Amino acid sequence: MRERDAGRARALVQVQRRRAAPPDREDAQGGDFSVADDEGGEVEIADGTRRRGPAGGHPGLNRVELRGKLIELGALRYTPAGVPAVEFSLRHESERDEAGAKRRINAEIAGIAFEAQARLLAKASLNTEIELHGFLAAKSRRSKKLVLHVTNVEFIEGD
Repeated sequence: MRERDAGRARALVQVQRRRAAPPDREDAQGGDFSVADDEGGEVEIADGTRRRGPAGGHPGLNRVELRGKLIELGALRYTPAGVPAVEFSLRHESERDEAGAKRRINAEIAGIAFEAQARLLAKASLNTEIELHGFLAAKSRRSKKLVLHVTNVEFIEGD
């Protein structure tokens, strides 16, 4: 790699590591601050403070736990690499307190599961109540639509 290209690569890495500041952590100018993840469960904020990693409030935390009924279920398919995958939709209904009032929540979310979780979901019946654990990601590089990627499936008994 030429020296000019190496400098450009370093600049790109610095830009990629920059994240928007949460409302309570803006710098003096109200701008962004950098976060460097040391992969050891802690992150170092640009101002020198340290914060616990993913389980302790990592700024990039992306974790979802959702219970609902399976309303759509695609056929078990295999990726080009041979990994089993299944796409599905889940309907969630609940009631929550928000701003001192009860709020009724009716939502549907698209999801995808791979490997063992895909095999489990592929055997499920429609309207089965399940609890899912996972994370949100864009559907594809060209689409910003969010999809729930499942890391764990639990079937709720009684249905």
